[in-house]
Amino acid sequence: MKKVAVALSGGIDSAVTAYLLKQQGYKVTGVFLRLTENQPPYSPSNIAKLLKIDYIELDLKDIFKKEIIKPFIETYLLGKTPNPCIWCNQKIKFGILLKEIKKMGFDFLATGHYARKIFKNNRFILLRGIDQQRDQSYFLFPLTQEQLSHILWPLGTINKEKTKKIAISIGLCLNTKESREICFIPERNYRLFLEKHAKERLTKEGKILNLEGKVIGKHSGIWRYTIGQRHGLGIRAREAYYVRVIDADKNCLIVAPRQALFFKEAIVENVNFFPFDSLKEPLYVSVKIRYKQIETKALIKPINEKKVQIIFETPQFAVTPGQAAVFYQDEVCVGGGWIISAK
Repeated sequence: MKKVAVALSGGIDSAVTAYLLKQQGYKVTGVFLRLTENQPPYSPSNIAKLLKIDYIELDLKDIFKKEIIKPFIETYLLGKTPNPCIWCNQKIKFGILLKEIKKMGFDFLATGHYARKIFKNNRFILLRGIDQQRDQSYFLFPLTQEQLSHILWPLGTINKEKTKKIAISIGLCLNTKESREICFIPERNYRLFLEKHAKERLTKEGKILNLEGKVIGKHSGIWRYTIGQRHGLGIRAREAYYVRVIDADKNCLIVAPRQALFFKEAIVENVNFFPFDSLKEPLYVSVKIRYKQIETKALIKPINEKKVQIIFETPQFAVTPGQAAVFYQDEVCVGGGWIISAK
């Protein structure tokens, strides 16, 4: 009997994942990662009791603080917008946790992600989840072939409504709202979080410049702003201004009318691909430059093994350094990387 560790988050997705794998004949153990002091929607230990599976709890708060929270703060201080959920998948769930459960003798690690994988042409290929509204392949683009060989995602082949029905059938009530926000910022206010955890390092007031370099206002700290932001600039003008560039070195914002925030190209680094090791020639794909965005057609061209150029078929609004650009061809997630610049 194959042994699988299921990362129990305290939500219904991971609980149903454990249930389905037990039904499929796996020897299932629930593993809860204590990453912060925040409490999950449901008690993971109670979920394990309900499902009659073994239970393990791992305290990774110090590691999570070092690998996720600290870089999150540093990225904002550099004037970029981070995506800590992707980091957590790469470094914590499918990094440290996967290594730990393999040491314990488990064959697989399972999570409640809505994604799929197949093995084709001697490689593991990442696919979108069947439920297009819940597909989470965007957050999984950095996974390696070795990691994919030990991962199971049973929810990838069903939709959220089916998951809810299964949850009810096994005795989980659904009156607790599940959060889809950053887990260590439950108040959903990253500015408040930064003020609390990095107050002494936050930049103060600075200049707001237009594209001609003229000072047209003052900002209250670059960490309060993201590319494409309109509100909170305090600029009185006939035409609305949006943040186009965040210059951390000079502690200034460069703003422009909306039409100046559409970018034709972007450079992406630390790319990872699934059908092949590296991009050798230009490839037509569709691209997501943020999770909730409708993807757009583009041509990606290799710069070197770890860096590619994206040429958008239609210019894209507010392409943001620090965010991920993920590439698709139909249901296949071709790969992705981290945006470092746009023009």
